[in-house]
Amino acid sequence: MVIKFSYAIFAQILVVLGIVFLILYKSKNINIYDAVLIGAVAGILAISVYGLVNFSLLKNWSLTLTVLEVIWGPILGALSGYFIYWLKSKIF
Repeated sequence: MVIKFSYAIFAQILVVLGIVFLILYKSKNINIYDAVLIGAVAGILAISVYGLVNFSLLKNWSLTLTVLEVIWGPILGALSGYFIYWLKSKIF
């Protein structure tokens, strides 16, 4: 199996951005801290859970990669929450 990391990271970014956008789009009175927190939770759900499931199911999935996924998930989510909040404030 060949893993193309650039495509994998791009896919993860799109998933988290999509989830955070759907959550924040209809939110009326939300501040930046709420947006970052919601994004971090979405990142945990989208990316960290993905890494843990892969670790439990795939033979060649390493613990190191799992730890990176668990760390990467909330960071990516928080950044996505911040970006979507910023984008929403500029458009609306």
